Amino acid sequence: MKMRRAGLVAGVLAGVLLLSGIAWASIPGGDGAIHGCYKNTDGSLRVIDSAATCPNGYTALNWAQGFPSTWQTPTLGAGCTSADLDADGVTETVQYRTDGGAVWIKGFVTSCTAASPVVFTLPAGYRPSETRIGNGFGVVVNPFGQVAVPGAAAGQQLRLDSAFPIG
Repeated sequence: MKMRRAGLVAGVLAGVLLLSGIAWASIPGGDGAIHGCYKNTDGSLRVIDSAATCPNGYTALNWAQGFPSTWQTPTLGAGCTSADLDADGVTETVQYRTDGGAVWIKGFVTSCTAASPVVFTLPAGYRPSETRIGNGFGVVVNPFGQVAVPGAAAGQQLRLDSAFPIG
């Protein structure tokens, strides 16, 4: 009976240690994302540790956790200033945030100098994988994170409200 109890205790202890090790793994990773692999042939999905890489025949997928993020105020480009486009006496500060799958931009800006049409640059993790055109106001975001309104005259007031997929 004592032998059986010792075996049971050892088994339970081993199980607890195994589960603790799984819980201690980097899922989600330090960046707050859950990392996974999508099998190209049949669509099956597996979650992996943030330090692991997907095997051949799989495509990496990441899910952000803890979003939406808070609104961030970027440093504006040369000659750019946040503006009060709707004349209500409140400056509509240019800001951005993410919900994990898209980046959202809001605010009004007095366009930058003609020599530098970049309003601001999004940090890594907030950038699209290809150039995106948004909102009908002519806002363009490229893979380098540069947010611009091509063709806007210097000093023109512009609405930046847009959303773009990340990655």
